Amino acid sequence: WKDRNQAWRDVVRGIEAAVKQTTAPATASEQNSTAGRTREVGRGFFLNHISFLRPEKQQEFRERTGVQLDHYDIRVVVDAEHPELLDSIERIEYTLDPAYPEDVRVRTARDRRTKFLLKEIANGEYVLRAKVFIRGEPKAIELERYLTLWRSGPELP
Repeated sequence: WKDRNQAWRDVVRGIEAAVKQTTAPATASEQNSTAGRTREVGRGFFLNHISFLRPEKQQEFRERTGVQLDHYDIRVVVDAEHPELLDSIERIEYTLDPAYPEDVRVRTARDRRTKFLLKEIANGEYVLRAKVFIRGEPKAIELERYLTLWRSGPELP
C-alpha cells in the first residue's frame, strides 16, 4: 500500500470479516458436517498451571520422596474458553509422569469450584496428561501440558 492509512483500514476490515465469520451462526449444512468433529477437538478446554519453589520445605520433600533434587509445588487446573463449559465436566483424571509411584500416578479431581485442582510436588520436566470426562459423552477429551520445573522459576520467600 502506498497510503499507510488505507493499509490499516484493510487490516481492520480483514479482522472484522474474520471475527464475523467465526462468530456467525453456522448454517444447517455446516452444523451437520462439523457436529462430530468439534466435540473431539478439545471443545475449548485447556490446562493451566503454576509452579513455585519453597526453600523451607525442600528437606521435608527430599525425605518424603527419597529424591535429592529441588521439589516444586505445582497447581494445575482445567479451564475453558467459556467458563460455563466447566459445568459440563464430570471429572478429570490427571496422569503424572511415570517416575511417580504407580499407586499415586493417576489422580481424579471432581471439584468444579476449584476448577478441578491438582496439587502435587514435582521436579524436572515432563508432560502432564488429563482426561476430561463430560457428562453424557462416551469418550473423554485428552489434554496435555508440558511442565518445566527448574531453578529458573519463581521462588517464595
